[in-house]
Amino acid sequence: MGRLHRPNGGFTLLELMMSLAILAGLLGLFAVSLETTAKDDANQAHLAVIRRDGQEVLKEIKQLLTRSQVVAGFPETFADGDITATFPALASGTAHAVPGHPPSREIAFLNPSDSDGDGWFDTDAYGAILWSATPSAIVIDGGPDGANRIRFIDSSGAVRLLSRRATALEIDDSASTGFTIPLNTLRIRVHYSRDPLHQDSGLSPETFETLISLSKDKTLP
Repeated sequence: MGRLHRPNGGFTLLELMMSLAILAGLLGLFAVSLETTAKDDANQAHLAVIRRDGQEVLKEIKQLLTRSQVVAGFPETFADGDITATFPALASGTAHAVPGHPPSREIAFLNPSDSDGDGWFDTDAYGAILWSATPSAIVIDGGPDGANRIRFIDSSGAVRLLSRRATALEIDDSASTGFTIPLNTLRIRVHYSRDPLHQDSGLSPETFETLISLSKDKTLP
């Protein structure tokens, strides 16, 4: 008996449908792979940005606070937004809450006086530092665009932006931590969302931390 041959040597409808189904599946897997790769790349780029920002913010805050000392009841830490009631000149709103991120704490502190603007601290006849009559502050508040802003407000009322990427700022002294850090020490924590879109509340925040020891000696070395 002779072999049966397809009339035109082509594909049956069933074979075409199976081929199309396989192709669609492969294209779907390829699209998922591309989406996953793009998301991973975006996450890594975001982490690189916030890690750079966190290091810069801690550096700036440390520079600002190491010029201060424990003097005349300062520094003083406040729950987010409470600083305004005590020091109206340091008016600050509250930060936008981010699920899974801690509440913020802010700080008011004194800077050495520099009445002639020469970059040298003013001192009395005995070498004791003279301090500004009004405090400065480091605060965090929510901007109209939905982002939180860490800002430095100096004793003259001038404002300098330190970051607009952080989600929370914690500046604690020994008392506010339940004396888990030494006296005359400040603990600075800056928190960021790991999610570029701030939509995944299940992710723990990316946190940067440093400790600053303050002197009680009011005399220049």
